Amino acid sequence: MLNKKSLVQSALALSVLLPATMNVAFANENSLTFGYLADEAPFSSLSQVTGQPSGYAIDLCKAVANSMDVKSSNIKFVPVTLDSGLQKLSNNEIDALCSAVTPTAERRQQASFSLPIFQGGVSAVLNQDAQQDLKRVLEGKPAHQGPKWRATVNRGLANHTYVVHKQTVTEAWVKEQVKRLGVIANVVAVDTHQQGLAMVSSGKADAYFAEVDSLSSEMTKGNYDNLELSGRVYQTALQSLALPRNNDDFRFAVDKALSDAYNSNGFAELYQGYFGHQHSEGLEAIKYFSLK
Repeated sequence: MLNKKSLVQSALALSVLLPATMNVAFANENSLTFGYLADEAPFSSLSQVTGQPSGYAIDLCKAVANSMDVKSSNIKFVPVTLDSGLQKLSNNEIDALCSAVTPTAERRQQASFSLPIFQGGVSAVLNQDAQQDLKRVLEGKPAHQGPKWRATVNRGLANHTYVVHKQTVTEAWVKEQVKRLGVIANVVAVDTHQQGLAMVSSGKADAYFAEVDSLSSEMTKGNYDNLELSGRVYQTALQSLALPRNNDDFRFAVDKALSDAYNSNGFAELYQGYFGHQHSEGLEAIKYFSLK
């Protein structure tokens, strides 16, 4: 991956390359207030070094602001939770939620959504000393050698504690799988990735499910030598910036700015700086959605 200096240079280059357009969004004198999730690296997080928000979605929002000719001094970032961010959008307290948000029917009642900014996926982190039956099932294998039938899957998944990030699509997905398979399991929701990983590391939980790139990023930052990331992605979903409802002009301006960013010379370097070269398919998928 690129080092931090290269990422900053790529983000700056991306902002410079995008053309400025007329601000169509607000009545607040050409300024922007962005909400962001402070614990969703590499998409959005609060830097412990600079004290400023950083991440892939943050850089895209800065590029959007530049395309609307909003000066950096007039851009404000406000830390929010997912629920409070969506509520602030509904109340017109923020202009966009600058994190990777999966559009759902429920969330569309509160917000509109931009073009996709990322193709995410659900994965899991386990303790290296986790039971082999659980490891095998999460790798897509039966819990033990023999006929592969539903009971072998249930045997591997039952009587465990699973941790999920509260009020996310992942939480809903894990609970749905537990219900669908009829598995007896305890599902615990936590507020941060650090809390989830700490529970697995300490043996209080057997697996933590979350967005795969967020898991990878958190494991790189923390001291989790006894944890391992599953090699599987169990569910994929397109993720977007959340925007105010009933403002087609603003949404079009955001989508146009994102499209210009995706097709700029600096975007591939920016994207791969956060997610690595192994995400080439995801990069092409995002470019596919750009406005032609």
